[in-house]
Amino acid sequence: MKSFLKNLFDLSFDKFVALTMVRVTFIIGCLAAVLLAGYCAYELQFVNDVLCLALPPILFIAFVAVFRVTLEMYVALVRIAENTSKMVEMKESEEAL
Repeated sequence: MKSFLKNLFDLSFDKFVALTMVRVTFIIGCLAAVLLAGYCAYELQFVNDVLCLALPPILFIAFVAVFRVTLEMYVALVRIAENTSKMVEMKESEEAL
């Protein structure tokens, strides 16, 4: 926890904190999807019983899938940045020799 807070407030931006936050963000997104599906089920109960039963699970799966893909893109970008930083450091150390 201490290193997370240290990296979070690192003004040089040498360390990435996005990868440590992805798990928590995904869990929060799944909880939001459950709430969204529950709210849709509540609102649709007055319209049509079939929609009330079928639509919330579909919305839940769609929301979680889109959220997961979005988080995976962010993780890929962060990993590209980390690997690029490592390559630059390796290149600089080779040039120093």
